[in-house]
Amino acid sequence: MTTVARLVDTLGFDAVRIGGLHAGRALQPGNPAFGANTDAVNLVRLVEAASARQPG
Repeated sequence: MTTVARLVDTLGFDAVRIGGLHAGRALQPGNPAFGANTDAVNLVRLVEAASARQPG
């Protein structure tokens, strides 16, 4: 576990690796993962689904 992941865990959240910087587009407004109140497993699914729909 990386230092950042440990910090996130200490704050009471699940650290979720979603890929490179380009994968962050799936967390922007208009995508199901944006503001999702869900667990880490489902968040990864939402990000993967959004990433599959986006070009590039």
